[in-house]
Amino acid sequence: MQKKIFITLSVVFTSLIGYSQSMFQKVFEKDFTTIYGAQQTNDGGYIMGGLHQVSATDFDYLAVKLNSVGDTLWTKTYGGIGDEECYAMQQTADGGFIFAGIDSSSGIGNYNVYLVKTNSIGDTLWTKSYGGSSDDFGQAVQQTADGGYIVAGYTGSFSADGNNDVYLLKTDANGNLTWSKTYGGAYGDYAFAVKQTTDGGYIISGTTSSFGISPYGNVNDVYVLKTNSSGVLTWSKTYGQDGDDWSYGIVQTNEGGYALTGHTNIDSTAALSDVYLIKMDANGDTLFTKSFGGSNYDKGTAIIQTNDSGFVVTGSTYSFGHGTSDVYLLKTNKKGSLLFNSTFGSAGNDWAYALSQATDNGFVLAGYTDNFGVGNSSFYFVKTDNYGRGNNCNETTPATVIGNTITKVSNAATITNTPATITKQNTFTKITSGVSVIDVCNFTTSIKQQTNKQLFAVYPNPSNGNFAISTADLKENTQVIIYNQLGQIVLSKSLNNQLTNFNLDVNAGVYQVRILNENEVIFQTKIIKE
Repeated sequence: MQKKIFITLSVVFTSLIGYSQSMFQKVFEKDFTTIYGAQQTNDGGYIMGGLHQVSATDFDYLAVKLNSVGDTLWTKTYGGIGDEECYAMQQTADGGFIFAGIDSSSGIGNYNVYLVKTNSIGDTLWTKSYGGSSDDFGQAVQQTADGGYIVAGYTGSFSADGNNDVYLLKTDANGNLTWSKTYGGAYGDYAFAVKQTTDGGYIISGTTSSFGISPYGNVNDVYVLKTNSSGVLTWSKTYGQDGDDWSYGIVQTNEGGYALTGHTNIDSTAALSDVYLIKMDANGDTLFTKSFGGSNYDKGTAIIQTNDSGFVVTGSTYSFGHGTSDVYLLKTNKKGSLLFNSTFGSAGNDWAYALSQATDNGFVLAGYTDNFGVGNSSFYFVKTDNYGRGNNCNETTPATVIGNTITKVSNAATITNTPATITKQNTFTKITSGVSVIDVCNFTTSIKQQTNKQLFAVYPNPSNGNFAISTADLKENTQVIIYNQLGQIVLSKSLNNQLTNFNLDVNAGVYQVRILNENEVIFQTKIIKE
């Protein structure tokens, strides 16, 4: 009898622990903002890093620190007279933070890799720019075992063929450059994720059009590179189907191999995509590949491995949910079988770029939304329980279609160079007046009412030049105008359908998109042409 009572009490206690998990959704509104990095911090709160719009052509880094229930503790921006955009961040061993992205204020080139190191309350300790005379982008950052940092992205400054190459930079704890490397081929090659591996080296993932494996010609494929601790290439491989395949997140698994996520197209004629999950051994040989999604455009942007050796992926879905696009969350076991999935969002656009697991085993999802009464896109932060639930607030459980995808693999003939990277010390730091916080679950405007807003999505982003604009409610006399960083118009087009495809035939870089109705700007965003 005592044993039965003990078991019963244990079950009840375990159940209470599960229900004590923190779950909330909040929006942090400040001009035009997007989160690209977020995690739980050592004090039980959360940190978010991204960008916000200062003027029509000027963005700054934006950092927002929260307590354990999502209340704002402090807000800071970092930037100069030019354009600064944060694409990655991490809490560091000293309790501070490292932010990575781009700047155009240092004068080294058009865009430079930009690192900002702060203390635990966001005060700047140092900032550095790295690059050459053209465009250089930082897309991922991680503190390394020696206290320094590894940064991955892509460079146009140090590519002999005039296209972008993968760019990898290693610094010491003070941001001083230890070494930099480029990897690639004759066409465009990009890195969006990097992790230090247990052997002290690095695993990098992104996309390549240099080493395509499609019979349809020069399309993009997933690109994975393994290096030693000095950046010397150990192996490089491409993975994909016959259409476009990209990777935005990668992890080393507890078996010593790797797993990545991104998106995949079956062939070159497919305008739509699925979330892509590939698991590999230590040599990059595939153990399984899976695709998840529906009848529209679905994309994975971040991946983690959980204690049960399974995987959690977040991103966006246009196939499921309440609106044009919703935040997408999927959990699999170690063999890639789907355990659960969820969407979060409302009638317009909701995306997630950041994913981490909290100490209560729930999940942190962060990105952007243009719902819940905001004027433009704003930080969107979702904290779920360990089953991907969020208090039944703006969420759905989609009927995801699972594919056992056959992935083609090739050994890429990667060229490695050691560029003459220029570094420059900067002091671009500002303190902002804070953000407006919206408790999403208590927001009173219904999803049905929100469909009356003028809502747009531009995707895929980044892209090789082929973009689509979708809207839930198109009015007459609506047009899209796209500007380069000099404010010059590179494309002007009338929008006559709810889905409009266009090709941006310009150099690689960042471009400003404005959508106007009767000459009034009703939506704006930025896109990246790879």
